[in-house]
Amino acid sequence: MLDADASRLSDDAVAAAIGRDLGRQQHQIELIASENIVSRDVQIAQGS
Repeated sequence: MLDADASRLSDDAVAAAIGRDLGRQQHQIELIASENIVSRDVQIAQGS
């Protein structure tokens, strides 16, 4: 079992990681690639 000091260090590390991720989400754009697969009907409707 962790002693109180080790537990406190772990909590601080988790809090810091959460803070960094929150900042990343608020200040950066993250683009996720998607596949551009559409049905034949959609291709026909778009004229492609």
